[in-house]
Amino acid sequence: MIIGRAKGGGMGYRRGFTLLELVIVTVVIGVLASIGVATQRSFLDRSRGAEARQILLSGYAGYQRLLADDEEISASKPLSWPRMGMTDPNLIAGRYFNYSIRPTSNNPTRLEAKRGVVVSGCAGTASHEFRLDLGTGRLTESLS
Repeated sequence: MIIGRAKGGGMGYRRGFTLLELVIVTVVIGVLASIGVATQRSFLDRSRGAEARQILLSGYAGYQRLLADDEEISASKPLSWPRMGMTDPNLIAGRYFNYSIRPTSNNPTRLEAKRGVVVSGCAGTASHEFRLDLGTGRLTESLS
């Protein structure tokens, strides 16, 4: 803020901000806002990943219960979310991932959570996915 003598040599003062001071304050606010948005986006991605891991691990626990009860898993009695004691996670409002049960070459199947994201300014998409192998219980995450 500039404070100086008024015209005419009197004792009055001018008060106000210069254009440079206003520009600097605007730039600082913009930088702080961009840091906040990046932090929020990182937090959202981590929480969405945690939700996908929780759903897949719940499915794995349900699969283990089926095995412990000697339930048959075959072409006539395929593995499904309700058989694992869960509501289909694709029916959850506001979900971020698409969930599926994928058969592999032998009968332990794989649970998957996939998300394809269009990258702005780029040709193509990026994908984020989690896979849980029901035979080993191994959970993997991949970004591409």
